[in-house]
Amino acid sequence: MVSCVSYKSAIVIFTDTWRRDHLGFYGNDRIKTPAADRLASESIVFEDVYPESLATIQVRRAYFTGKRIYPWRNYEQWWKSKDFRSWCHGWQPLSPDDVSITEILRKRGYVAGLIADIPFYGWPAANFHRAFNSYEFIRGKARDQFRIPSTVAPYYQMPIHTANYRGISFDEEYFAPQVFRSAMKWLEENYRREKFYLHLEVWDPHEFWYPPECYVKMYDPEFSYEKEEEILKLIFPTIKNPTQQQVEKIRALYAGMVTQTDFWMGVFLDYARNLGVLDDAIVIFVSDHGTNLGERGIVGKPPSAMYDELVRIPLTIRLPDGKHSEKRVEGFAYDHDLTVTLLGLLNIESPEYMEGLDIMPLVTEEKKNLRDHIICGYNDFVCVRDEQWHYITADRRRIMYPPSEDRLYDVRNDPEMKMNAIENHPSVAKKMNERIKALWKQYGMEYEQP
Repeated sequence: MVSCVSYKSAIVIFTDTWRRDHLGFYGNDRIKTPAADRLASESIVFEDVYPESLATIQVRRAYFTGKRIYPWRNYEQWWKSKDFRSWCHGWQPLSPDDVSITEILRKRGYVAGLIADIPFYGWPAANFHRAFNSYEFIRGKARDQFRIPSTVAPYYQMPIHTANYRGISFDEEYFAPQVFRSAMKWLEENYRREKFYLHLEVWDPHEFWYPPECYVKMYDPEFSYEKEEEILKLIFPTIKNPTQQQVEKIRALYAGMVTQTDFWMGVFLDYARNLGVLDDAIVIFVSDHGTNLGERGIVGKPPSAMYDELVRIPLTIRLPDGKHSEKRVEGFAYDHDLTVTLLGLLNIESPEYMEGLDIMPLVTEEKKNLRDHIICGYNDFVCVRDEQWHYITADRRRIMYPPSEDRLYDVRNDPEMKMNAIENHPSVAKKMNERIKALWKQYGMEYEQP
């Protein structure tokens, strides 16, 4: 579907690990996200968006190509290979046969810029910068070997990470601020062009959760980095069965990074607004997934924990003429639907090979639903969600996770997913499995659980 209104430019702000429920406009009245909330007040807000696969690279591949990544294809070949280009579970760069949204836009006269601090983008053989006119990789996130540690330290002290933070003294020197500051420079140089596409990849608030202390104190006034050894165990948590005190510190660290990222996004958006860019450009805000912060005793993103905290994602689309602003849209949507939708808003026909759907008919109420369920894969796990049920299971390579680990939740009556209802509803679990099998069959594969 091609939009009858033609917009000419677009800015995509793609964050990582930003939980949907840690945004004011999705109902959180404790976490401070004024910039995102203002953007949402000017945007269409989507309520039921999910990735079709996890984690970081899988979501980017789905967006850039408009195609599903799960179910994983050529699994055995990927598993045996040591080549980055053949990693398993969807961890591949764009293939030579893929055509990215950037290539489509370039052919239609767009000037395209990429600014990213995602460490995977700088790896050998990674090629997500393909077709951009300009690209900037901001080094130093996570285990990016940007600087050499001065000492050998235990794993939890993360010597590479702490070395990369060496010399950072001011808020604007952190990584998300660097992305947004570079984006401001890019806009200054390119905003007068007739058509542009600016794609920002902000890894925050992905762990490591190490924001300036002032942001953490907003949520834990007694917090201090002076107890460095204790805190370093929490900024990239690998804790099993964390204590309540540890959970509270982790939540304060994460919330601090959310607010820092939001603040600098606001600086960038205000700058774009002052340039007049927002009068003409679509602005999209989205994250790839969330994380667990102590819910059910889980911290982080284990594939078995495919609950809403992990798989339900935020999405807003701001149209420059204010059309549909503040509209809340229900109905299942995927991350790769965004590709087709953006092309439609730019009055560009989507290629037939793209599997995403234009979600604007949900906005205009031409359709109430585009699909009756979603399926999301993550390593050896998969979840299925429909209007009533949320099902989590291991896929056909089930070795460590027996059928007794399967979970089924009645989200109408148990929205926090506290009660596993699978024993009382075996027919529902069977139906969910049939949906997974049908998806695999669609790609010429058999889904069989041992």
